[in-house]
Amino acid sequence: MTWREHWWQVTALVIIIAGILITAIAIQQQDQALRTDLLLETSLAKTGIAPGEIHALTGTPADSATPGHQALVAQLREVREAYPAVRFAYLMGLREDGAVIFYADAEPPESEDYSPPGQVYGEAPDAVRTVFASGEMTIEGPYTDRWGTWVSGFVPVIDPATGQVIAVFGMDIDARQWNHALLSGSLPVLSVFILILVLVVTFGLTQRRIRREQHLLEASEEKFSRAFEANTALMAVSTIDEGRIIDVNTTFLEALRYPREEVIGKTVSDLGVYPSPETRNALIRQFNLSGQLRNVEVTLRRKDHSLLHGLVSATAIEVAGIPHLLTVVLDITALKQGEDALRQANRQLTLLSGITRHDINNQLMALNGYIALLHENVPDPGLQDYFAAVTDASARIAEMIRFTADYEQIGANPPVWQGARAVVEDAAQDVALGSVRLVNDIPEDLVVFADPLIVRVFSNLAENAVRHGGPVTTIRFSGREQDGMYLILCEDDGVGVPAAAKEEIFERGVGKNTGLGLFLSREILAITGITIRETGEEGEGARFTITVPEGCYRWGKGGESVIGEMR
Repeated sequence: MTWREHWWQVTALVIIIAGILITAIAIQQQDQALRTDLLLETSLAKTGIAPGEIHALTGTPADSATPGHQALVAQLREVREAYPAVRFAYLMGLREDGAVIFYADAEPPESEDYSPPGQVYGEAPDAVRTVFASGEMTIEGPYTDRWGTWVSGFVPVIDPATGQVIAVFGMDIDARQWNHALLSGSLPVLSVFILILVLVVTFGLTQRRIRREQHLLEASEEKFSRAFEANTALMAVSTIDEGRIIDVNTTFLEALRYPREEVIGKTVSDLGVYPSPETRNALIRQFNLSGQLRNVEVTLRRKDHSLLHGLVSATAIEVAGIPHLLTVVLDITALKQGEDALRQANRQLTLLSGITRHDINNQLMALNGYIALLHENVPDPGLQDYFAAVTDASARIAEMIRFTADYEQIGANPPVWQGARAVVEDAAQDVALGSVRLVNDIPEDLVVFADPLIVRVFSNLAENAVRHGGPVTTIRFSGREQDGMYLILCEDDGVGVPAAAKEEIFERGVGKNTGLGLFLSREILAITGITIRETGEEGEGARFTITVPEGCYRWGKGGESVIGEMR
């Protein structure tokens, strides 16, 4: 613990102690002032009481009927009216047996707090007897009796002829009111100390928070510096207004083959990093629009004019309190080269398989021709079964060739975001619906991430309903969100699918004359994790539920059907 760090705590403690002491002194001074005022008011109020009227009292209940007693009560009530803070005003006497009794009370007789003449005041404080004995006025309290807790002023009534104390006049103030007056009197002093304490504590806490934030900032900057330098991605920090580079990491220098002194203080335009100036301008427009860049594919030019392919991201950061731009480029040059090589290999394989399928189909056509000629020239009934078997085998071979051609297209193009409603509309154009009505209730702003062949999945579902659904009148596409996923439903009002066949219809070879078939439909959807199953009730129509997982659907613009590209 150091004084520099904890001075405010010590100062606050000193202020608290000083505040307590000074407030106590202020309260004590206020109490003394209030007692002096109460004693003066009690003495002034007593001057109107005539000793002769007191001599006429007997100290018994019979006094209440005498004019002298009634005159004293009237004077006491005037005292109460003159001093609103006074709760009780009364006269007390001292009997020969030493008991303190009431002579007169300002309270009305019907009050439960009324004390009639002659009532013994058993709880009378010792100060009352002291006044009778000494003839000196005094203040007593707080003390408690049957009526409450009080601070009282007691003043003797002296017989001018004998000099003896013949009665004591008392005025009571409620102790709660007394304490409130003490607190009100000391409040300014207390408020000043509280204000000073709050200012010191606030300042101290602010200083501590600032120091803590500085430590965290220094630690964060150190972590950032380490991550910046050790990162395998190209990283650069530049000014936002001019785009001047103030720092780059080692990966940036090695990847673009520049020495540091040629980069710092320059702009990417000075370096010619972007082969096309329009590329940089487009990135700036996109950054200004959204406040960041995220994995935008770009091509950069190295110092030796060779090209680097990367994914650029950018965000605003603060350096010494000034906004700067942090640009991160992930080098995907090797990945792009691998993709190009793979794309070329696939293109060659597709060409080879296409030529092979063409040659096989030609041979099948020749084989079928020879079988037909042989069947005509050898009309032997005993060979009919053999001719049929050979013809059927040839047809199966042709179907297998068509299957490979269809399957080859799956995954040939990367998945894209597509408007689901538009895809269904395009799929409906490829199906001979006849009198069947197709209803598309899929939301217009639903976009799904799927293989471009998803349009054939929807057309296959519609075609299956028309061909095999029985007396179908309506096919309906709809959707809803459920448990973080989106369900696309294709329903018809036909005969439905038997429970035993719900999985079988997705097996290879099932669904002849149904386009790609449900087997390939499931394969197309599975590329992006989308699933399909039959969930209808037999006799109530078929229902195919396509489940699009979280992350493969979104809302808003961003996708159209790509059927036009596939035709």
